[in-house]
Amino acid sequence: MSETETIISTIHTSCKDCVFAIYNNNTQTDCSMNMIEKYQNKGSKIIEAYDDEKEFFIINERKCIWYRVPSWFNQFEDANDSLEYRVTKAKEFNQLNYMMLIDLKLFTIEELEKTFIEISNLDIKPKRIIFLRYNYTNNIFEFDTIKGLIDRYKIVCAWRIQTMVKKDVELRSIVSSTINFYKMHKFVLYMTNYSNTVNSIINTGNKIVFDDLDTFSLIKDKEDSVSLFSGLVYRYLWFMEGKDILVSDSETIIV
Repeated sequence: MSETETIISTIHTSCKDCVFAIYNNNTQTDCSMNMIEKYQNKGSKIIEAYDDEKEFFIINERKCIWYRVPSWFNQFEDANDSLEYRVTKAKEFNQLNYMMLIDLKLFTIEELEKTFIEISNLDIKPKRIIFLRYNYTNNIFEFDTIKGLIDRYKIVCAWRIQTMVKKDVELRSIVSSTINFYKMHKFVLYMTNYSNTVNSIINTGNKIVFDDLDTFSLIKDKEDSVSLFSGLVYRYLWFMEGKDILVSDSETIIV
């Protein structure tokens, strides 16, 4: 086994076939998205590798968020080979994949409608919305009410209403179970009341992950009405350590 093979981590990205790799003849010189420099600045080791076809870079111990092979674009009907087109399509997918969990216990109908207005104007829309409602409170939101708001404000994503029947079920257990069921969404935006900071919170998280190539524990507003966090981290802390990221000590960004 060669020295190069022994130092390449199981987790890595080979730039060889990526559409954003820049080549001079068969030698890669750079990346159209400047990811070589960005990962270097984050402390990643960049390995110069080669095979019988090309000389190329390997980003060690990281999965590059921009890596795309030509066949990836075949899923689009208007697919073409221009760099501008490929950048645009990749950007559409390089956004937070998040589920919005709206706890309706403290909402009024006016606040819920204002929240729908916020959602309709978000730069990055949720992939799914879960409404938590409670049939033992005076403030029960009927299906037709929520469906009417979704139609009025043209909210296009998967959604469902989850009704809480028993008072003795701990809220955090409900939250953790819902997050655990929808593992396909990497991030969760949890709302307990209306806030005009939703767009700023989501954009802050998106910048940290996709521009800064970093991670975050918790991003929230000053009133604790909106919290954005990793579903994976939440599940791990809850099931393995019995900790709730929403109330335990953690590095928090206030927006």
